[in-house]
Amino acid sequence: LQAGSVVTERLKADAEAVWRAGLSAVSPRDMVFNVCRREGDVLTINSPDHEPVEASFDLKYNVKVVAFGKAVLGMVNAIEDLLGDHIVAGIASVPVGYTATAGSPAHPIVEIREGAKDNMPDKAAVETAELVLKLCSEATKDDIVLFLVSGGGSALLPLPDGDITLDDKVR
Repeated sequence: LQAGSVVTERLKADAEAVWRAGLSAVSPRDMVFNVCRREGDVLTINSPDHEPVEASFDLKYNVKVVAFGKAVLGMVNAIEDLLGDHIVAGIASVPVGYTATAGSPAHPIVEIREGAKDNMPDKAAVETAELVLKLCSEATKDDIVLFLVSGGGSALLPLPDGDITLDDKVR
């Protein structure tokens, strides 16, 4: 195949289309928009595996967001774009250094907190877990608590209880 030939150009275009489709399939932002939609003041969430499961919720400036994992910054950005000022509070727990590399969400409604340096539970992650627990325990029956989850949750939201200490969890 010669560079610049019609066949070569077509193969390059096809390869780029496949590459873009692969990126879109794993894009945290696209994943949110694939399962969540808003029509007026109604949020509808579909099953991510496209099963015929659907739930709808009335938006009344009553959404609280809890997000944790390595890929949630894109998810938080998407849900903030989708729901805007209907989000009244939120906390996202991400690994140390992720906001520097991925950037903060465009609409900082959800508080971004870093913890779990080197993927190990730490004091910052425990403090975030305590804030998440408080946020959830303050939710009322009229609130929507929306969870956005990707990998890394066990280190990002540790909450030692009883006789188990943070050191025990790390060991």
